[in-house]
Amino acid sequence: MPVRNPRILIIGAALLFAGAAPAAPKAGPSKGEKPAPAAKSKLDLPTLQQALESGDQAKTLAALETIAKSGDPAGPTLVEALLGRGADVTVLGRAIETLGVLAQPSSGAALAPYVQHRTPELRRAALRALIATKSPLAGDVLRRALHGSDASQRAIAARGLGELNVRAAVPEPLRSKPR
Repeated sequence: MPVRNPRILIIGAALLFAGAAPAAPKAGPSKGEKPAPAAKSKLDLPTLQQALESGDQAKTLAALETIAKSGDPAGPTLVEALLGRGADVTVLGRAIETLGVLAQPSSGAALAPYVQHRTPELRRAALRALIATKSPLAGDVLRRALHGSDASQRAIAARGLGELNVRAAVPEPLRSKPR
């Protein structure tokens, strides 16, 4: 079977499901009712984006701390963009941890490449963050990590596969029998 790019598969599946789902009729507000305001982000996104793109380590780390504490679903997009650009090891480590704290499944695509980073701490942090996000990519990435030379990485991957209940990673004789 040919190897496929998981990002393309995810985007294709999203487009397929978006086109297949019937549009729900929109109920307008009744007379006298005001329409509900759109959910507003708790974060000052332009300021945070500017801090993350500044190249100043202190500003970047402070912005990542703000995003992690907010829990705002708009935050992971900024952090994923930072991971895509790259940075020094300290900033990357904090960015990976921030995505783990926010635990958005969509962050899996940004985290997966860091499982193969040259720095062992970043590889381990990326594995832990992938487990926290419960991304659809996590099972495959964790299975590949089981075959690495780093014992800590293998242990994190094995624990993560158990947490995510990925049965395909367990050889047939070791699988528990249904009761």
